Amino acid sequence: QHFLATPLLLQALELAPRGDCHAVIIMNNLSLSLAQQPLPPHAPITRHQLIADSATKWAEKALSLSNSIAPPQRTRECDEGCVAATYNLGEFAEMLGDREGARRRYAEAASLARGLDMREGVRRAEGALLALAFRGRLLATKN
Repeated sequence: QHFLATPLLLQALELAPRGDCHAVIIMNNLSLSLAQQPLPPHAPITRHQLIADSATKWAEKALSLSNSIAPPQRTRECDEGCVAATYNLGEFAEMLGDREGARRRYAEAASLARGLDMREGVRRAEGALLALAFRGRLLATKN
C-alpha cells in the first residue's frame, strides 16, 4: 500500500542525517512508492504526471545526493542506491514512453553494477534491456 508508505518515507527522510547514504536509499524508495501510487478515479493529476513530476524527480535527487557524497562518508549503500536509482529512472522513462531514455538508463545501471560487482544489479538491468528490445521488436512487427 504505497499511499501509506509515502508519508513514512518523507518522515524518515526528515530524520535522516543530511548528506547520508541512507538518505539516498530513502529518496529512491520514495520515488518507487510514488510511481506505484494508485490514483483515485478523479485525481487532479495523471499517472504520467505523477511519474514525470514526482517519481522521476526523487530518483534524480537520490542520484544527485549519492554523487555528492565522498569517502569516507560514501559507503556501499550509496553505490547500491546509485545503481537502483539509475535503474528506476530507466523504468520511469519506459513508463513514460521514452524507450531510448529507458535503454540508456538500463545500460548505465548495468555498467555501474558491473563495475561494483553487483551481480543482481547486472542481472536486472540486462534483463530490462532484453525485455525492452523484445517489446520493441513486437511493436515493429505489429506496425
